[in-house]
Amino acid sequence: MTKTNIDIMQIQKNLLAIMKILKKIFDKNNIPYLLTYGTLLGAVRHEGFIPWDDDLDICVDKKHYEKAMQLLRDNLPEYLIVHDKKSNPGYWLPYSQIVYKNSRTINTLWPENNKHPYTGIGIDIFRYWEEKKHSTYTARIHATKSTLVNLFDNSASHRGIGKYLRILKYSAKLCLFKFFHFFSKKTRMYCMDPVMLSKSIHPEDIEKSILQKFEGIQLPIPSGYDRFLKGEYGDYMKLPPIDERQSHYAMVEIDKNIYDMEDYESYI
Repeated sequence: MTKTNIDIMQIQKNLLAIMKILKKIFDKNNIPYLLTYGTLLGAVRHEGFIPWDDDLDICVDKKHYEKAMQLLRDNLPEYLIVHDKKSNPGYWLPYSQIVYKNSRTINTLWPENNKHPYTGIGIDIFRYWEEKKHSTYTARIHATKSTLVNLFDNSASHRGIGKYLRILKYSAKLCLFKFFHFFSKKTRMYCMDPVMLSKSIHPEDIEKSILQKFEGIQLPIPSGYDRFLKGEYGDYMKLPPIDERQSHYAMVEIDKNIYDMEDYESYI
């Protein structure tokens, strides 16, 4: 039976069920992965999901990314799909999603995603990779890049012209990425998918992982999570004001919980 506008905890339980399936596939095939962005923040601050979060973010080194996606295509249960250009030619995001096909959402944070054929709940799988910067400009570029990204990230709230502001934000970030990427050099730093234009990540922060409790299971996070989270969120242990606690979805429908599927246990 389809349930509409289900509570956040049920969404999170289904996301965790997907994560357990991915974990088994990646662990079995020695694919390194890490929690990232809001999910990493939730792991460190709450030992689980941020209470109002309705998605899950992980990242995989670009060197392993295509292999990881193919392993998922070959081994996921039929009710999960790798949502990318191979499954949807009109897909525009620079990263893949694992979507639960027996669910549907209305995304208010990124309404453009509602045009996709697969709009269910799921996991975003970002890539991260080594970037290079020109030696003459290294320090200045890192500082300027972080400053400009912060200006976009801390800009006006997404009310009224929110849709256009988000599109402008993405476009500007992409242009900034291309500008900074032009000055390439041999200083070793990492970044995450260009359209998101993450701040530069120090190698020692992301090349090693540690296990962190997340909703009762142990999942890998970057060993340098503190510097990463401070760069992304500032004082990340402080809860944001209530009016800034944004979820992605205005509506969620789930036909059947993943963890109630007859074959679920065989996948974890």
